Amino acid sequence: MLDILLGLLVIGLAAYLWQKFPAFKWFFLALLCFFLLMTILLVVKSQNKTPDLDTNKNNNVPKVIINFREVVLGDKWADVNFKFTLEPEPASKIPGIGVYKVKKSSTEPVLDFVDVDEMSRTVKRIYHQCAGTTDPRAEKIALNEVGCGDTGDSIGKRYGAYELTVLCSRGSIPMNQNEIRYYDLASYNVRYRLVKNIVVGMEVAYHNYFDKVDADSLMKCASR
Repeated sequence: MLDILLGLLVIGLAAYLWQKFPAFKWFFLALLCFFLLMTILLVVKSQNKTPDLDTNKNNNVPKVIINFREVVLGDKWADVNFKFTLEPEPASKIPGIGVYKVKKSSTEPVLDFVDVDEMSRTVKRIYHQCAGTTDPRAEKIALNEVGCGDTGDSIGKRYGAYELTVLCSRGSIPMNQNEIRYYDLASYNVRYRLVKNIVVGMEVAYHNYFDKVDADSLMKCASR
């Protein structure tokens, strides 16, 4: 738009000089025609401008996640309990960490869980367990557009294989390694749990927490 206004200004100046200095009128006429042509080209270009495809594409890239299922990492236990209802699970295997069910309504199955640091009383991990496909109350839950029932291939396509680390349980025999795997996306604070290559759960936590609580139970799979 600024280029068009500048062109119009130059055209006006050329017209003025043509009247002011008749001896140079052919020069000013040529200059006027040149800038008139440039102005027309700029107008046509601005009207035919296409949307920025790269910008639109970037709007759909995976996001770094700090909140999931209406809970935010670092939320106070009391705030989450006030908003929903937190029910303690049996004693956690992780020292200093309590695991709680997030009960949202009496009709909704309890499929969300949070890890809470018992010292700071803040949320460290948010976990959603996918409902069975036969459960009539089941809904399609997705995290960064990867949802319950999706496959490991869909995770690789969504994030890019170079972002992905596949984890298996330590001490598992090879057959079991093919049964249960964790697709870890460190850069996004995201992890998916897969059984027989199908997403059955999804977690959100800062990666230093994942490393802390899973160091003794998970390891990088020998192969994908």
